Amino acid sequence: MDILKKVIIDNGSVQLVVVNATQLVQQSMVQSEAWPPATIHLGQGLLAALALLSIFTKDTTGKISLQWSSHGPFGDLYVEADPQGNVRGTILKPQAPVQNLYASMGAGNLMVRKTFQNSSTGIVSSKGDVCNDVLNYLDQSEQRRCAMNLWVDLSWDDKNKNSPVIVRRALGYLLESLPDSDLRKQTLKSQIWEDRLSELGTLSKWNISQKNPLEDMIQTISSGSPYKEVMSQNIRFHCNCSEERAERALALAVRESGEPQIEDESIRCEFCGKVYNISPQNH
Repeated sequence: MDILKKVIIDNGSVQLVVVNATQLVQQSMVQSEAWPPATIHLGQGLLAALALLSIFTKDTTGKISLQWSSHGPFGDLYVEADPQGNVRGTILKPQAPVQNLYASMGAGNLMVRKTFQNSSTGIVSSKGDVCNDVLNYLDQSEQRRCAMNLWVDLSWDDKNKNSPVIVRRALGYLLESLPDSDLRKQTLKSQIWEDRLSELGTLSKWNISQKNPLEDMIQTISSGSPYKEVMSQNIRFHCNCSEERAERALALAVRESGEPQIEDESIRCEFCGKVYNISPQNH
C-alpha cells in the first residue's frame, strides 16, 4: 500500500515527510507507456507533489501542480496532487530515446501552482533535476529551508514480455526546519540536520527494508531524537478524466482548426491512457 507520513522531530525543531509511492509510480509508468528514463522523472515528480502538498496546506479542497517547461529530450513534465491523497502526472515524451538512464530533463522553468483557499503561483528557473529544482523553488519563492531526496529504483523482468520494467521502490523525504523565536538557535539546528543528511547520502545508499520503508527512513533520519507522528495518509494514482471532458477538448480543437468534425475521433487521456471515442453528433 502506498502511504505518506509526517512526523515532528526533536520537540518541534523540524518536520519530516516520508513517502512510499511504489505502486502508483508503477501504475503511472504502465499507463503512460513510459520508458525507464522518463519513468524516473515522472516518479520523482509524483513524489515531490505529494510531499509539497503535505507541508503547504491543511485545506481539504484544491490541489498543487508542478509543471516543468524544459528544452531537453523529455519535453514538459506535469504532476498534480490533492489533499485526499490523489495524484497523477504526465510527461510529454515518455519514450524519449536517450542513452543515459539518468539523463536530465534539460534547463527551463518550473511553475508551482497552489489552488487552495489562498491560491498562488510561483515560477523559478530549472535545471531539469526534479529534486534540486523543487528545493530551489522552496528557497527562492517560499523562503523555506528544506532538504529533500527522491528515489525511483527500477529493475527488469525478462520473463514479463508485456511489462518487463518494474518499479522496485519509489521513495522520498522532505525535511523542513521549523521557525524558532531564537534565529541563531534555529540556524544552528538547521545546520546540524543538513550535516546529518549530507552524511547519510542518497536514499539508494540507505538500509531500507521492503516491508517497512517509511519507518526505516524515519528511524534513520531521526537517529534517536524523539518524534511524534502527526499525519498518515493513503495515497493513490487517480485520474478524473471523463467522456464529457474529452468532448469539450475535442470541441475546442475543432473550433481552433476551423474544420468541422465529420467522423468519429479518438482521444487518449495523457494521464491514464484511457481512450474516448467521440462521434460528431456528441457536440
